[in-house]
Amino acid sequence: DRKKYLVESISKLDKYMLQMRQKRQRNEQLPTERSN
Repeated sequence: DRKKYLVESISKLDKYMLQMRQKRQRNEQLPTERSN
């Protein structure tokens, strides 16, 4: 049971990190005029 829980939590973390990375990439792709 413990292993299963660990694996699930890690997979959730991976998904979260992926989402954050995608958000960051999108922000970087935006024109600089918007950020200022």
